[in-house]
Amino acid sequence: MIHDVSERIRAEQRIRESEERYRDLVELCPEAILVYSSGHILFANNQTERLFGMDKERLIGNSIDAFFQEEDISRTEYIKFPASGRTKESFRIEQRYIRYDGRIFDLEISGVPVVYQEEKAIQLVFRDITESKKEIMRAAQVQKVRHAVPFPLENKAHFEKLYVPAKTLSGDFFIFHRVDDEQVAGIIGDVTGKGISAALHISAMRVLFMESLMVTKEPVEILRDMNDKVLQHLGEDYISVCCFQMDFRTGRLKASGAGINEFMYKPKDQHPEKLTVRGAPLGMFGNSEFEQVSIPFQHGDCFFFYSDGVELLLNGESPESYCDQEYLLRRVSNKSLEDDCTWLSITIR
Repeated sequence: MIHDVSERIRAEQRIRESEERYRDLVELCPEAILVYSSGHILFANNQTERLFGMDKERLIGNSIDAFFQEEDISRTEYIKFPASGRTKESFRIEQRYIRYDGRIFDLEISGVPVVYQEEKAIQLVFRDITESKKEIMRAAQVQKVRHAVPFPLENKAHFEKLYVPAKTLSGDFFIFHRVDDEQVAGIIGDVTGKGISAALHISAMRVLFMESLMVTKEPVEILRDMNDKVLQHLGEDYISVCCFQMDFRTGRLKASGAGINEFMYKPKDQHPEKLTVRGAPLGMFGNSEFEQVSIPFQHGDCFFFYSDGVELLLNGESPESYCDQEYLLRRVSNKSLEDDCTWLSITIR
């Protein structure tokens, strides 16, 4: 019996050529790449030698666990890619690992299912984000210090706050400025994006807010001036804010909104009421109009300003829930936050 095996030979040749092209391609990649299946490394590019601290020939056939141990601080992320190599979907995780020689790495690992040497496997791309993580932690510490500021006129009002980032770096911010011995201007906001880009935008907003205060002290005029500046300097990034000014000489608060369009006012010994100040986020439209309200206040009255994350957390709940710091603390501690939560309470002395 004679069998024509020409097609099989051609198929095997195509597979060999395909694998050779794959190797040539991944060797050019600046990230560590390996193919993993049934708990063992099948292929590793040159960059893996630098990350794993060992010749790639010694990596082949071993498990990743032989070279890296997960740090015990977070077990929830432990090896989400299956050792069998039978995953059907791509994935991405971040986790801290300790190499066999004691060096600590923060790694971003991306995986995608592949077929390698006619075997189902997972291609893993390792990116060392140790230094970028350190930069993020330093930026987060700067944010924490900035949000530790007291109310500028402590003899005029009692100030409390709740500041809970959904991730390491928050997109929320608040700023107070002492105008004189009787006036304070403030702003609470939420910038688009997260991480380093959000931190940079917050720094930019601090500069823009102080520049606008040199032009006017009226909240609605501050927002108009800042809207022009955001359009000019921040492109298509929108910023949601609520701006307010407190005059203790006249006993009056003025507030204007741009994206953050509500706050709570609780007169002494009365139920709180939700006040609305309409206006689109800064940077959305060149001709935006912003509403402003003016509210008289006296000893014992309270004002509560909060970011979008608090609105999302308490959606549909009673106005009283927005005024109870202990209740808010319980809510944020028992739930995975979808957005940063910032809450300010100002009680007139």
